[in-house]
Amino acid sequence: MRQAHLERLTELLAEHDRRREDGSARQENRALLAPEFRDAFSRSVRTVVLPVLEEAVASLRHRVERSSLFHQLGTAGMRVRLDQWEDYERKLVFFGDPRSERVRITHEGVGFSRLAAELPVDELDEAEVERQVYDFLDRLLAGAAEVPAAATRAA
Repeated sequence: MRQAHLERLTELLAEHDRRREDGSARQENRALLAPEFRDAFSRSVRTVVLPVLEEAVASLRHRVERSSLFHQLGTAGMRVRLDQWEDYERKLVFFGDPRSERVRITHEGVGFSRLAAELPVDELDEAEVERQVYDFLDRLLAGAAEVPAAATRAA
């Protein structure tokens, strides 16, 4: 390699290291933000959200191409892929926002995204999670059921 390329590569790597250190500092600050909220959200996800989502995923087995759960530090939800010809998934996401200390419930996917609800973490109970799962599945499966219904009327 030429000397100019080596110098430029060294500069780029130094810049990358500086940015990575800044990013990790921001992550540490974010983790310190509202630890009570994060604990409350994690507790409600484990005790309320995931059991309801597990039932929903179990009921979808063998009826859709793929359905699965995910759970990370500030989010939890389910992914659904209706059939093998679709190359995208739709998601129901419970996101704990530490800045506003509220839980945002969204439907995500191509042509499918919307904010379904936003509520305090203490209002996130089993009935609310079931209602959100039902709304998501109703919206998801009603859209999928419209195509065959139109095809049978035309025939």
